[in-house]
Amino acid sequence: MKKETEKEREIYAIGSPSFENLSPNEKKAFFSTLLMCIIEYFKESIEEN
Repeated sequence: MKKETEKEREIYAIGSPSFENLSPNEKKAFFSTLLMCIIEYFKESIEEN
């Protein structure tokens, strides 16, 4: 049985976000989180079909 966990992520931006101003660690964290969300979305959509 799959253990259900719910994750919430919030991003607050004032103005237009600029990736150029992020540190390398912040960029890595952002894209890692984005990739995990994409993978999770597609896993769930495959399981529904």
